Amino acid sequence: HIVALHEASDAPCKRFVRSVLQQGAKGVPRLMLVLALQLTSFVAAAPAVLKWYSDELRVLVLFGLSSVGVSLEGDGDAQGLLNMEGAEEMNRLAQPLDPALQETYTFTDIGPRIAVCCALHQLAEQAGLLHNPHIDDSSGSLNGACHCSTRSSSPAAASGNSSSVGWVLEAEAAGVALWNSWLQATVADVELSNDRFKVGSNVHRLKVRAWQGLTAAAAFLSSSRQEQAATAALQELLPILAVNNPPSIKQYQEAIVAHLLLSHTTLIPELLLPHLVSLENGNPAKGSHILIAMQTALHAQPEQQAVLLPQVLKLLLPWTNHHTHNIRTFAQLGLCCILDAKPLDSWPGWREGLGPGGIDIVGHVQRFMVENVDFQRFRRAMGQGILSWSATDVTSPRRIFSTALHLAGAEETPVTFEGVPEALMDRLITFLTAERVKLREAAADRAAGYAGGTAAAAAAA
Repeated sequence: HIVALHEASDAPCKRFVRSVLQQGAKGVPRLMLVLALQLTSFVAAAPAVLKWYSDELRVLVLFGLSSVGVSLEGDGDAQGLLNMEGAEEMNRLAQPLDPALQETYTFTDIGPRIAVCCALHQLAEQAGLLHNPHIDDSSGSLNGACHCSTRSSSPAAASGNSSSVGWVLEAEAAGVALWNSWLQATVADVELSNDRFKVGSNVHRLKVRAWQGLTAAAAFLSSSRQEQAATAALQELLPILAVNNPPSIKQYQEAIVAHLLLSHTTLIPELLLPHLVSLENGNPAKGSHILIAMQTALHAQPEQQAVLLPQVLKLLLPWTNHHTHNIRTFAQLGLCCILDAKPLDSWPGWREGLGPGGIDIVGHVQRFMVENVDFQRFRRAMGQGILSWSATDVTSPRRIFSTALHLAGAEETPVTFEGVPEALMDRLITFLTAERVKLREAAADRAAGYAGGTAAAAAAA
């Protein structure tokens, strides 16, 4: 009887939820937040809710005032924004949310998205899907920076009885079904799957929201039982990296790929490294492939690092000479960061993986990068964010809506766009723009000097 109320497209409860969505989608964040909290509150008791309401939950994830034509200025109450009278009610409803996010986002149109992402994270945590035995997370991030990690053992996963195991399998299957539904909807959407849009536009915002939701849903592909589903997902995601998306979108795609590869490490040499072996061309995805390969190799277990790091280092060397800025930049920074984390003279894996001749060649390249003034200026401009990335809890809402997700690192800057921090490529573009301005000014000064000299000589004659 319960299934009949929810499963079919014309089921009574589904019709009611859709009618509420239609009203909230007109620009009423409060209504959408209440619906998100109420709908996700049933997920733990009935994980099948994720399958039954995958389309409706996706609408909540994609919701935002900017995409429904509502101005963010003027009378907040008229727009459906929360006022002080509703604060106490919302505070009670929002208790299941991550407290660190609740305070920031409860009173904004990001609230419904936060509620859905938190519900997915909590369900994956209760099912025991967040701990990854393939990750070397003994010290968190590689430079000692600490990112939040809220991991607790699940009563259902720990008890070991048949009913609990059944619930875990049900939750996992529902989460995978949700992931597949959302990914196919995003890929099939003409607007969300191409690169013809203006940065900062509504399409850009919708793409960011869609990939934020997919990042949270990727937690359900972590289990060893889901290697086939993860393989299918990676085979679809790796080509998507070639779409010319801005860093605010690509950071989520890269994080999902890295998460899946670290959950199923046998797929790294099978699916990822062949993209670096091919030297024929540098497509738009090459920078992402370099970054993902470096981070997955650095965060794998020690016995896997001994195999992966020498392979990745040798594959990076040719790309440090590529003419495309982002490919060359990621390859150079990646090589530096690998050698910073695993020094040539102390990490034992290099001698066996590279051999004496290989160590000498890499040592010469490293000395150039250490001693060259221009390269050091470049490294200072880019920062040390790559080694601050942590492989744990990539799918958690705190990581999704913070500066801690991007594989290349991000500065601790205020949130600027849909909860997305500034990415490495944004800093690279800023750096290159500033350097071009300096070069133009220097060239203009020289030209003025030459012109002045010629005029003075003519006057003297």
